Amino acid sequence: MQTLVRTLLALLVAVALSVVVAGLFLPVVSVFQGPEFSCLNEGIGVCFSWIPMSALLYGPLFVIVGAVVGTPVLLMLWAWRQ
Repeated sequence: MQTLVRTLLALLVAVALSVVVAGLFLPVVSVFQGPEFSCLNEGIGVCFSWIPMSALLYGPLFVIVGAVVGTPVLLMLWAWRQ
């Protein structure tokens, strides 16, 4: 039972972190692409407005990868801690 709870908790944490990373993906990448593509040209509000669109576009991909890769990694880290 304890293993099931830890696995579900690791899956929940991995999915939550994946959604956060997916939301921040477009604004952060645009800053590194150069001044002509940067969302900072129009102001910080434009960068914040890109977060929901980024989460919608990249969310499913990041969640799948996060669940498949992140869950075993979190379980391994918790096992090392004990």
